[in-house]
Amino acid sequence: MSRLLPIRPALFTYSVVSGPATISGSTVTITGVGSVTLQASQAASGSHTTATATTSFTVRAAAPSLSFTAIPSQTYGVASLTVAATSNSTGATTYSVVERSGHHFGHHRHYHRSGTVTLQASQVATTNYIAATATISFSVAGETSNFTFAAIPNQTYGVALFAVSATSNSTGVISYSVVSGPATISGNTVTITGVGTVILQASQVAAGGYERTGH
Repeated sequence: MSRLLPIRPALFTYSVVSGPATISGSTVTITGVGSVTLQASQAASGSHTTATATTSFTVRAAAPSLSFTAIPSQTYGVASLTVAATSNSTGATTYSVVERSGHHFGHHRHYHRSGTVTLQASQVATTNYIAATATISFSVAGETSNFTFAAIPNQTYGVALFAVSATSNSTGVISYSVVSGPATISGNTVTITGVGTVILQASQVAAGGYERTGH
């Protein structure tokens, strides 16, 4: 009595016919952008001859992982600093100011007033990656101005009117007032009206990157 033997199906082998890909066994690795054609080949088996079949698919360019390196809060008057963005694409990256809160040159940043600054990094497309943009925002705090009141010597009742002055590295308008004591002031000219201690105040409004100050 004869014995029937099972017929084993012929094994398949796979190959890349064309396009940016490699294959190992049945595992495909994409190596670029374009159209990929794969082929499956089957050896003859039993009453079946060899056979092949192909399939094609398209590989599109990927979006790069473009991101800014963190920028801490800054204070007006700080030296220029360098900003940077990282990406898995090799496309050239340029930087720009989205909200114009300061001057910028290339990827160096210089501040001229307080507020929130938003920067943008733009990366051009390459063979395997599309163009991309990324933004980052950080705050710039106003700097306290170097504001000083000029010394005033002791006065004697009946003295003529005299002027007072304050100096600052800010361009903000300065105004003067009497906090307490026997005196009046008009502009920066003081009139003594009695005997006692006089306290004057100079106040400067905010300007540019400097905060409001007073003495």
